[in-house]
Amino acid sequence: MRHLIYIIQMDKTMKTFKKIKLKDSKYDYLFIATESDTTVVEAIPVIKKINQNAKILFDMFLKQGNNSIRFIEYNYINNEEININKFNIINDVPDDIYSTTKSFFKKNISLLDNGAFTDKFILAFKRSL
Repeated sequence: MRHLIYIIQMDKTMKTFKKIKLKDSKYDYLFIATESDTTVVEAIPVIKKINQNAKILFDMFLKQGNNSIRFIEYNYINNEEININKFNIINDVPDDIYSTTKSFFKKNISLLDNGAFTDKFILAFKRSL
């Protein structure tokens, strides 16, 4: 398995997502929701600051859990208006993305307390890390 190289870049205006610049991935950026009530719409101002065409993946784990609506994809075209109707739920997520998100939550385990999870789920998730 090829290891994913990533750089964490936190934008000061974006408090509900961590923006990760990806390398060696089919996506340019991964935005991980850090609060359970976050929506992708909250990331629009930060998406506009990217200043390049970019394939973006959102991980909504804290809001959705590990189910079929966890990941949302958006193909940003620089200087075009962002159309919320073009955000797509995807199920075919590369293994490198799962590795990145698992590593992120392992380092930020306290974020699980912000999620919509039962204590039993949190305990099981922590054991899997």
